[in-house]
Amino acid sequence: MESLGVFIQNNKFIEIIYLGGNYITDKSFEILLPYLFANTTLKKLGVSYNEGITDESVPLLIDIAKICCLEIVDIKRTSITSLKEQQILSKFKTPIDQREIPLITIENVKSASKLS
Repeated sequence: MESLGVFIQNNKFIEIIYLGGNYITDKSFEILLPYLFANTTLKKLGVSYNEGITDESVPLLIDIAKICCLEIVDIKRTSITSLKEQQILSKFKTPIDQREIPLITIENVKSASKLS
């Protein structure tokens, strides 16, 4: 998961990642999370059909919705309860320009990018 994360973090052309049906668990999703924050071009993340993702990942998904450039997260057919799923999806309705996108440091330069 860490190798995938590094690839995602360093690739500024990826807009959609679909990891459905790959036996992803809460723990592996937690490992991937920091790398998602660093990619400002990623628009959609699909983790459907991963029953190892449970309500334990809900705070992580809410964090993604608050401070990441992702517009859509597909969490169908995980073990997240429907009430929590609705809670997560409602957070993704917040426009990108109202989110707290963190500054990214590249060498000595800090930059932030909110794509419209």
